[in-house]
Amino acid sequence: MPKERLNLYDCDACGRRIITVDRDEGTTSFMLDCRATRGCEGVMRSGMYDDEVTGTPTYEWRVPTKSEYRNMSPDCQDHADRGGLFIYPIVAEQAEVTINHG
Repeated sequence: MPKERLNLYDCDACGRRIITVDRDEGTTSFMLDCRATRGCEGVMRSGMYDDEVTGTPTYEWRVPTKSEYRNMSPDCQDHADRGGLFIYPIVAEQAEVTINHG
């Protein structure tokens, strides 16, 4: 894969954001359950890589390890087999987000 790409996800309920990094080539989700605020029931939406995002990512999109794959449901395994990536936390705390609109 060329350069790792950063993306921004915004929560429609709490208004907080996370930064993700694509570690592998594949498909990422447009919408996620909120991962920015514990207990928030909001939905996070992808920034669609539209803005140049700088900061430290707190989650990564990647291919599951063999062990992770073996422990997945058949539906999740099918998603992985079709090129879908899965999101995994990198660090526990929220990273600072800087957005350069352009």
